[in-house]
Amino acid sequence: MPSQAAANSPRGLANLIHDWLWFHLCSEVADIEEITICDKGPLREVIVQDRVRIRLKRHYGTGAIATYPTDEALRFYGQDSPKGQLVLFDDLPEMMHLVFGYIWDRDLGEMDAATVSYPVSTDRPLWIREIGTTSSARVIRPARPLAPKPTIRIPEDGAHTDIGTERQG
Repeated sequence: MPSQAAANSPRGLANLIHDWLWFHLCSEVADIEEITICDKGPLREVIVQDRVRIRLKRHYGTGAIATYPTDEALRFYGQDSPKGQLVLFDDLPEMMHLVFGYIWDRDLGEMDAATVSYPVSTDRPLWIREIGTTSSARVIRPARPLAPKPTIRIPEDGAHTDIGTERQG
């Protein structure tokens, strides 16, 4: 609907897109028992089985998210656990935070790929992935280099084994 888009400021268009996405998301999940919809003023979240909190946001090319830096937003995007919350496996919080949305091209004022990310701050996600219609969705921006790939070298004489690492890439 280019005519509606053209009639809005960039901020107005962002709000309009967000409202449409939120409406469609709520329509799709409203009847699912394991899902709770939280829509309280500026706070809009979907909670899945009390384990995953989901917000809808636009991402920029770097994976940054536009949000007002309230204490609650900073806790959400920083993956901070509420005080006293059970932590599994020493570093995995019981409640995981994910952000679904899309990549926004500021220069063109256009939506790009649908995405899901795991935020570690408002400026960057640990990872962000394109949501595709196939199982071959591409990684848009890995947050860190690939892990070392272990290799085993066995000398021809069989005297000893030298275990080392090589970098993938």
